[in-house]
Amino acid sequence: MRRYWVLAGFFVGAGIAFACTTDTAIGPDAALDSLYIEPGNAVMVVDDTLHLTAIGVDSTGRRFADTRVTWSSTDPTIALSATGSAVGIAVGPATVQVRAGGMSASATITVQPRPVLAFSPDSVTFSGFANGPDPAPVEITISNGGGGTLAPSIDSVRYLTGTPGWLQATMVPGAGNDTLRLVTSTSTLTVGSYSATVFLSAAKATSKTVKVRLSMGVDAPATMVIDSGDGQTATVNTTVPVRPSVLVADQYSNPVPGAAVTFSVTGGGGSVNPVTGVVTDAAGRARVTSWTLGTTAGGNSLQATTTGVTAVSFSATGTAGAPANT
Repeated sequence: MRRYWVLAGFFVGAGIAFACTTDTAIGPDAALDSLYIEPGNAVMVVDDTLHLTAIGVDSTGRRFADTRVTWSSTDPTIALSATGSAVGIAVGPATVQVRAGGMSASATITVQPRPVLAFSPDSVTFSGFANGPDPAPVEITISNGGGGTLAPSIDSVRYLTGTPGWLQATMVPGAGNDTLRLVTSTSTLTVGSYSATVFLSAAKATSKTVKVRLSMGVDAPATMVIDSGDGQTATVNTTVPVRPSVLVADQYSNPVPGAAVTFSVTGGGGSVNPVTGVVTDAAGRARVTSWTLGTTAGGNSLQATTTGVTAVSFSATGTAGAPANT
């Protein structure tokens, strides 16, 4: 009856498999014509286990499995068991010997460092505008900084601050190196800061992370419109009842805070306070402290300007006051 023996010598994440057909086990009376080890040459990484098989062949060509053999190795790069299992201990070569039936054979093992997830940078910052287009994707090349075979994968994406779900991370396999592709989706995000961490792993390699930050802001001023205070009527040489104000927005209709708006009298005389720039608030609004009309009845005008934006004008009508009592 024929018996089939299958041996697997493996790295984590990759396998080496082969099959041998033997007629019987090597016994004390087996007369061997030759002896060899499967695999005869192998590569493993530190902490991996490789199972070796001794195959004996007699003069008729019958093959025998390694029931009665003696394994040995004096190399410190591996630890070898009595059953032919080698464990990688340190980087370097090792020679394994086996003896049976007056015959001997050897095999060579090369122990490599464990694979290492190597990439740069390990942090990425995206910048975008609220209600604007998504920032351009970022790709990070991942290489093997150690030995063996590296097969990186994405374990998870964890969100630390802000609304979750805005980051898509995918691993794109390559011929030599793999690529981590990071894509953001910002259509529902408001102005603010967001952060996430991408967790990467690979068999036998130490896990690593990529920190991702997203800053959502507003663009430069693009439009300015009157908010309040246009078309008023007041007695000459008095302040208008509603203080004129404007709203400044960017090209995506986001209010722009921190923009300096200058108000100046352009007709009818009078004065405006302040004469220096008024900084827009969080709502993009800038408002004068006061606008005093001129001393002559009739039309008055006030202009608001800010860098890069078309100026806007307010109008007001000054009316004569009541006659003085005599």
